[in-house]
Amino acid sequence: GDVLDYRKITTLGGCDGLVQSIADGDQAAVHALYDRSYRAVFTLLRRRTASVRLAEELTIEVYADAWSIARTARRVGPSPLAWIMNLARRRVTERLRAVSRRSADDHWIDDLLGLQSPHPSDVAGGRQISSAMAASIAGLLPEERAAVEGTFFAGRSYVEFADAVGKPRETVLGCLLSAVRRLKGDGRAISMCREAASVAGYSLDALPRGSVGAVQAHLQGCGACRGELNTFRDLVKRLSWWPTDLLRPCGTLRERVIRRIGDLCEDGPRPPAVRDWTEPAWRDVAPGIACKVLEIGSADDTVGMLVRLAPGGEYPAHTHAGLEELHLLDGELWIDYRKLYAGDYNRGEPGGRDKHVWSETGCMCVLVTSARDRLG
Repeated sequence: GDVLDYRKITTLGGCDGLVQSIADGDQAAVHALYDRSYRAVFTLLRRRTASVRLAEELTIEVYADAWSIARTARRVGPSPLAWIMNLARRRVTERLRAVSRRSADDHWIDDLLGLQSPHPSDVAGGRQISSAMAASIAGLLPEERAAVEGTFFAGRSYVEFADAVGKPRETVLGCLLSAVRRLKGDGRAISMCREAASVAGYSLDALPRGSVGAVQAHLQGCGACRGELNTFRDLVKRLSWWPTDLLRPCGTLRERVIRRIGDLCEDGPRPPAVRDWTEPAWRDVAPGIACKVLEIGSADDTVGMLVRLAPGGEYPAHTHAGLEELHLLDGELWIDYRKLYAGDYNRGEPGGRDKHVWSETGCMCVLVTSARDRLG
């Protein structure tokens, strides 16, 4: 059969050296690994725990684990993406198993043990937030929702999104402002400043890097924009309940991860590394299938990517040229006679063959496999 070569859809270079750099004590390397993988890690943990708070805490521990393990083991396998996803799966499994071993009367020791398990109130509160979020989204104009999803949830600046869809940049920025004001619930404009739209883009991490400093300087002298930014930040914390397949945590999580890594270092935390990696865009590779390649292993042809199937979409039958690891982040997926749900994991051994892979609901997963899998 034909070779399913994913390298044809990306210009992304390999990230083989990240783990070695972490092993050598480079804090900037673990920051870079976080930037490449944190949304997939956080989404997996959210699906498994039904708690934003617990998912954020576990995400911090996952990257702390990555730092400690790389510093001692030094060799962790060919794929940093597969490695960090498996660390996340192990961390949440251990947490939930520890919780399940305790009786219902033992929840008072959560604070002592740091377990902070997903309690029924977490689930109930989450459903309430989710329902409120769904109602707010229903009140958005289509172009406003598209602007939020095309920037915040796609990991792109408003400039990149505007250029991709062929709309004026200022129009997209204005849509972000009207969207966040409407999502607040009251739609009130606290600031009438002409920089208010840029402040909205700043709150959603949707500004080009070169514009961030100017907005930060403006906020120092504009009390009205600072006040509105605070309301935007409260909103952004709730966006983890947005109905989408790839989530984002609140904006402070990166800084919390950096502080946690610094606590593990003898010389303390280093200044946060500049985010110098831009997440690639989704690419349609076949009818009903889109991919976003996150890493290419230059030594062994390993490829790590996000894969999205449309409802009713089928992935072609294929034979594994190497180990295949799949973490389902959203929806449901059939692999031959096994049905996976969000949060599930599937391991395909080298030489194994998947005959029928499809999704009735549509789904999205992290897939780490060989770039030389064969079709048919």
